[in-house]
Amino acid sequence: MVGVMFVASERLRRPKSTVKLPPGPPKLPIIGNLYQNLRQLGGGNELIHITLFKMSQKYGGVMTVWLGMKPTIIVSNHEGAWEVLVNKSSDYASRMVPYMSKYVTANWTTLFSSDHGPYWQSLRKGVQAFAMNPSAISTQTVSQENEAVVMTQTIQEQAMTNGGIIRPLVYIRHNTIRVVGRLCFGPDFNNEGFVIGIDPLIDDVISLSSLAHFSDAFPFIRYIPGLRGSF
Repeated sequence: MVGVMFVASERLRRPKSTVKLPPGPPKLPIIGNLYQNLRQLGGGNELIHITLFKMSQKYGGVMTVWLGMKPTIIVSNHEGAWEVLVNKSSDYASRMVPYMSKYVTANWTTLFSSDHGPYWQSLRKGVQAFAMNPSAISTQTVSQENEAVVMTQTIQEQAMTNGGIIRPLVYIRHNTIRVVGRLCFGPDFNNEGFVIGIDPLIDDVISLSSLAHFSDAFPFIRYIPGLRGSF
């Protein structure tokens, strides 16, 4: 299966933009090309990336698909991906992030959400110099291996006492918080209260993701009275 990569530029959202978009399937007002995706998904026999792959067979390896009111360029061939990721990587280093993420990233000022530029580069240098430098990572190896063993054993024990039914994501998430906590606060970090306390906040962030998809596809819902409270 050919990999599909989404490349969207902020300038594509400007109504007065003179950028000529690549060809793509015909779209409907407001919902764009979602009717093709929903029609396929509604049958329960095809995933969205397969739908996009089939579209690319007709419209080319670089095509425009409208996800609601948002134009998205789909690059699904080797040559196009190489052009974007290698030859012109600096031009495409920035990326659009979900609108709802502004509320959990201090207005898009974190490393993964800020725009490519001097500010992002300073953040990256700081992370590389401290939390993610080879020395800091190497000190985590033994702890990570031990915690992986303990986590696996705990999951097995829970499965045995609960008819084989478990929720592995909870254990994996707690383990991830411990790893990130040590990277942020030092190798001696060991605060289960912090791990348990921050877990519900991560759940809240995950729960925002579904609303984020709608707010990006249909920006006008941000102003609907019944939904404004969520934003």
